[in-house]
Amino acid sequence: MAIDIHTAYPDIARHQVRERRSAALKALAVSASAVAALVLSVLALWGRPGV
Repeated sequence: MAIDIHTAYPDIARHQVRERRSAALKALAVSASAVAALVLSVLALWGRPGV
């Protein structure tokens, strides 16, 4: 018989959900940072003559 972690250990389940959300937010922040760096580098190159 399988044990449902949400009913057996609600504190652990909440902690796991919190960790997953935190990891997702960190991944989103890294992705946004990478996109911002790409956009800024494209804009910097666009302003250079002859490129």
